[in-house]
Amino acid sequence: MKPAEVYVDLDGHEITLTGLDPAERRLVARLRRRARTHPDWTDFDNYWMRALVAFYDARGVHRSAVKKRAPFRIAQDLSGRLGIASGLVRPDDYRSELEDLIRGSSRRGARSVRRRASPKTH
Repeated sequence: MKPAEVYVDLDGHEITLTGLDPAERRLVARLRRRARTHPDWTDFDNYWMRALVAFYDARGVHRSAVKKRAPFRIAQDLSGRLGIASGLVRPDDYRSELEDLIRGSSRRGARSVRRRASPKTH
């Protein structure tokens, strides 16, 4: 049986696995297995970060480049799933969008209030 070529994250975004070499595929499989068998959120976070650093440091891949790789994004998603399952994190929903809107609006509102309140000098 051919392994899955796509990983679908919590938001429904597809992360393609086609560009991964066999070692990276094994890394992803290890991460998925670890998330399934050791569901403690903080333990998993510590594990996946160390695992990715060790894996990509051995290959000489710069850390900023690691963040763009599929295993990193999959590990983040698995971590999010464990956080939600443990009740320590809530999934993104309309409240997250509303919070972003409120924070953005209040910042704009504060700037406009400051502009109006500052006296003009002629």
